[in-house]
Amino acid sequence: MPQAIAYVSQKSPSTSEQEIKDLLRKSQTNNIERDISGILVYSDGNFFQVTEGEPEIITSLFNKIKADNRHENIIVIFNHSIVKAAIDGYKADFATRHEGYDSQTLSNYLHHIQTLDPKSQAVVKNVLKNFLS
Repeated sequence: MPQAIAYVSQKSPSTSEQEIKDLLRKSQTNNIERDISGILVYSDGNFFQVTEGEPEIITSLFNKIKADNRHENIIVIFNHSIVKAAIDGYKADFATRHEGYDSQTLSNYLHHIQTLDPKSQAVVKNVLKNFLS
């Protein structure tokens, strides 16, 4: 049975904007290759990520994230088994409040989470709306 983990974290002060852009690009490529679905959004010094996939792969990925010095103050929103992946593919995005955020992209993210259980859906919706508004 697939597993889903959602978390928020802060960027470490020593991590540059270019490192963040590289991280987003590499995450998208690596996670697609490993059949991990989800989203990773960075905005104003914070990360929000939902990952879905085989439990051993997701657990291994999350352990790497926890050991990554580019992240601080990781807070797990949920970590549980799911019936099937809610998100089609993997997307990584860089958003800033200063530039505004495309509401259509937010709607697309929210559309992808419809197969999560209702409690997890509500949490992800609230985090995404607050994260990107």
